[in-house]
Amino acid sequence: MLAGGTVRALKVTALVALFSGVGVWLISPRNSITVGASGVIFGYLGYLLMRSVIERTWWSFAVAALVGLLYWSVFANVVPGAELVSWQGHLFGLVGGVVAALLFRSRQPKPPPLTDPTTSTLPLPPVV
Repeated sequence: MLAGGTVRALKVTALVALFSGVGVWLISPRNSITVGASGVIFGYLGYLLMRSVIERTWWSFAVAALVGLLYWSVFANVVPGAELVSWQGHLFGLVGGVVAALLFRSRQPKPPPLTDPTTSTLPLPPVV
């Protein structure tokens, strides 16, 4: 998470917490009490997995594969099942992580303009 920078990690955390909290607030049963940060953890999971798809680097793929192998069993808590587990927070946290990966992806720098090899100061005309 922090390999992308502290500012990005804070933005991802804020967005995931917002998605998870609003999701729980919208679709949880009326008299339920939800406590914990598992929605944020699921958001980090969604962020890391989606980041590997977007960035397509070996580093992000390796991190996503490791996280996926270690936490594959927690995906069962994204769907309704256990009575005392807030699947709503898990689901919306995961969705928030995917959205955060899309919003806060690294922008690739634009390549420099093509130049004529004989004169390095004149750009080549566009190829049609």
